[in-house]
Amino acid sequence: SIPPEASSIVSEGRGLRVGVEFSLVQPQGGVHFVIPECEGTLAERGAHMFTYCHENSSRLWFPCVDSFAEPCTWRLEFTVDENMTAVSCGDLIEVVYTPDMRRKTFHYVLSIPTCAPNIALAVGPFEIFVDPYMHEVTHFCLPQLMPSLKNTARYTHEAFEFYEETLANRYPYPCYKQVFVDETDVLVAAYATLSIFSTNLLHSSAIVDQTYITRKAMAVAIAEQFFGCFISMQNWSDTWLPKGISTYLCGLFAKKCFGNNAYREWVQSELQEVVKYEEQFGGIIMDPSQPPAPLPTATPSPMPIPKSQDPGFHFPIRNLHTMSPLYLDIMRKKAHLVIRMLEHRIGHELLLQVLNKQLSLASNAAQQKIGSGLWSHMLISTNVFTKAIFTVTGKDMAVFIDQWVRTGGHAKFHLSFIFNRKRNTVELEIRQDAIQQRGIRKYV
Repeated sequence: SIPPEASSIVSEGRGLRVGVEFSLVQPQGGVHFVIPECEGTLAERGAHMFTYCHENSSRLWFPCVDSFAEPCTWRLEFTVDENMTAVSCGDLIEVVYTPDMRRKTFHYVLSIPTCAPNIALAVGPFEIFVDPYMHEVTHFCLPQLMPSLKNTARYTHEAFEFYEETLANRYPYPCYKQVFVDETDVLVAAYATLSIFSTNLLHSSAIVDQTYITRKAMAVAIAEQFFGCFISMQNWSDTWLPKGISTYLCGLFAKKCFGNNAYREWVQSELQEVVKYEEQFGGIIMDPSQPPAPLPTATPSPMPIPKSQDPGFHFPIRNLHTMSPLYLDIMRKKAHLVIRMLEHRIGHELLLQVLNKQLSLASNAAQQKIGSGLWSHMLISTNVFTKAIFTVTGKDMAVFIDQWVRTGGHAKFHLSFIFNRKRNTVELEIRQDAIQQRGIRKYV
């Protein structure tokens, strides 16, 4: 509740600053400490820590409005030992030592409105490497790993150049930091101006095979800076958009780097994984917030009230914290495939124009104050995306969204052909026989 002495400030419509003093003792989640069991000081042993989260879990390590739909600006201060480096989101303004020179405080400022789940921190005795091609990009690794870091990060600037050229928009933040840490749950986690990677992605020039995995991981993290961090989702049900768009952009970059054959093989493997999962467990509904509109009928009977599908899973699919990790992984791959289908429907150039429009609106909103009411342009939802497609292309994709986003499952066709010698033609027959099976539905 608001204290009585502040009621006059609220009634006048003036800003009210709230301070929360807190301490975090033996956190059960949100922060991970890595302390190798060997001799020496913490810095000599390579001890470090980093934050991690499953979707929105920033509240586990600092008090905040832990929602993707509540962007705000940030001023962050971290005090660490003199031989440690604190890496966080935003611009590093200054580093101030304590009078006894035993500790130092890192001051970061993030002036671009960003939601709390996209804030992160890593602290350790990192070795620092400024990218020689883009001085705004800085790489951090644990001691003794600098040679591998230099080899791994030498192509990072190409991803920035590719995305800026493809999207016809500049990178939305003033800087970017890549931190490689140990004992991570996932290979890559993207936050505003900061990505935390597993040290397992580092490799020397002698290891060729790892290049395919590492470069795609770094590329998807940079793509998520555009869609995922700068433009975040409005609701849980919209998570398919930033995940699908960032993976789609990563795919375009991978095709440029590794060729069309490698790209097609990647898409085919994702398709097979989605089909296998849906036929085993059930169709994935990417946006369960509202049911699909009923199909039009020839008879003038009253339209039935649409009902939400029951996908038949043993967990609720309306919240990212109740979905199984495997479901989320497959949903990301299906979202990528749906964005590709959308590309085939409206065309590659028009799809990029839609993405460009969203980025342009968000860039304009980021320069305004919160009172302008424009910060909502930094959020994306299924309905907003559908309207943006109509605005740019003049095509109404509502039926497409109902078919592939608000409805689960996939279509399965059986093809056969015979050669007609009399007519000298090939007769092709396409059937949908398996529409009653789990995860398969009829394509109309």
